Amino acid sequence: MLTLPYNHNRINISYTGIYLKNPDAVMYQYRLIGLDNKFSQPSSNSSMNFTAIPPGKYTFQVKVITKDGLFSVNTASVVFEILLSILSNVSF
Repeated sequence: MLTLPYNHNRINISYTGIYLKNPDAVMYQYRLIGLDNKFSQPSSNSSMNFTAIPPGKYTFQVKVITKDGLFSVNTASVVFEILLSILSNVSF
């Protein structure tokens, strides 16, 4: 698992799917579990930018769908955690 400090809460994730029959037909669906559990609508965008992610544990998942309606067998994923600021644990 990738662990990030609280001030590194902006993440860009890039991904590539391969469909040899028709490379231009590749589309993606993604989700960030911990922020939104539903997969996105299919899109040809091959990267996703998340900003101001609150502290917590997350799993980014992406799968391929083609314009022909074929889904990838596997879902790629990356797990990461954004830590709390040390100041968020201090009481005055």
